[in-house]
Amino acid sequence: MPGAQRHTDDTDVGEAVDLDALADRLTAEAGGHRAQRAAQTLPHPVDGLRQTVIALVRGQELAAHESPGPASLQVLRGTVQLVSDGRSETLRAAQISPIPDRRHSLHADEDSVVLLSVAAPQRAADPRRSRPDQGSSSTTFPSMSSSASAPESSASRTTAAASPPL
Repeated sequence: MPGAQRHTDDTDVGEAVDLDALADRLTAEAGGHRAQRAAQTLPHPVDGLRQTVIALVRGQELAAHESPGPASLQVLRGTVQLVSDGRSETLRAAQISPIPDRRHSLHADEDSVVLLSVAAPQRAADPRRSRPDQGSSSTTFPSMSSSASAPESSASRTTAAASPPL
């Protein structure tokens, strides 16, 4: 392209993730699992950042849990309630909110997909840990309010029977 400049430093540029297609897939998987949820952690070339896309079927809740550290929640689809200290914040598609740095829960008012971003500085500080850019990974989290669990799908590398800390 005339006048275009090329990226010339050695920074790894990760492969783009189609969040719309991923949301479609996770929503379908969530609806097909007894647990009524599915999640996938995104691959990242950036140490200290963990991002997980989570699909929840209407009525599902991520039970109250402690904050994972500095984090934000972006709603890609649907409507959710972020609940902490007896207060509830309604978040809709295209909205983003910081996660309270205290015990909280998340409730899906309708079929919803969210993007959880967590700053995880301990990853960058420990070089013995594997690099997060080596592909997507399944994520194990505290249990959700639903008592049903579903097996992990190795083909899709998602976790349906677990919920990420928000």
